[in-house]
Amino acid sequence: MDAKLRFVFSHRSATRLKRLTDAGLAFLPEARATVAAAARARALVRAISDERDPVTIGVTSPSLCGPLPELIRAARDERIPLRLQQMSTNDQIPALTEGRLDIGVVSPPFDIPQRLRVEDVSTEPIIAALPESIAPDGDEAPLTLFADRLVLFPQAQGPTLHARIMGMFASQNVTPVVIQEVDELLMTLALVAAGFGASLVPAGIGRNVPMRGVAYRRLATIDDVPPWPFAVAHMPLAVQSRPARILARWRQIKSRGPLPHVPSARIDVAPSP
Repeated sequence: MDAKLRFVFSHRSATRLKRLTDAGLAFLPEARATVAAAARARALVRAISDERDPVTIGVTSPSLCGPLPELIRAARDERIPLRLQQMSTNDQIPALTEGRLDIGVVSPPFDIPQRLRVEDVSTEPIIAALPESIAPDGDEAPLTLFADRLVLFPQAQGPTLHARIMGMFASQNVTPVVIQEVDELLMTLALVAAGFGASLVPAGIGRNVPMRGVAYRRLATIDDVPPWPFAVAHMPLAVQSRPARILARWRQIKSRGPLPHVPSARIDVAPSP
């Protein structure tokens, strides 16, 4: 490489690389971008040419009741096999840009890499998930009821949403105590059902994920409850690629409602990394 471009990119000893030169440091970001672009190109060609490989969709655990069911329906309608990979939003972004994921169901906001397409889908208000033993009889629960026993996702998993939740407590002069951090929603709900603590979840979870021992309640006396946002992200796609066909069908489902039944496609659920 040094000889072809007529620059010295590194200083070497007889046995190993010592350090990059100024020219090497300047070239490094472009080299990394080229490698990432090559990976995306391979993924794009594979998406178009190999109908046997499943389309890979990354999902956050709260999105199980967000846009994910509609995306699965869209793939089934198009008879395209899927592989679902549960990953945090932070892990999905590099996987998308490097071509390891075709589509991501993510929770903004986050820094959007160049060329990544992000389509906001919906926002769900946050509600409380409480052990039945402490749940009030009405539809609402005050923050003071459970602030000292929070089971919450790690701050690194969603720093903006985490900060908004902490700000909500601060606005009510309530000091939250996080007794356990858990990055998977179903594990969080299991801890709540066992009476270990309480949590905050998207309202869609309360509508669609009943669990024995868990009671869902709206947050009382709070005017500005933070939303739990969902978005669909992907790199540029060829129009006839299978990920693009899934997204086109998904948009139809969103705008027109359920479509006629067709035979199911294969869906593989990958274990969490």
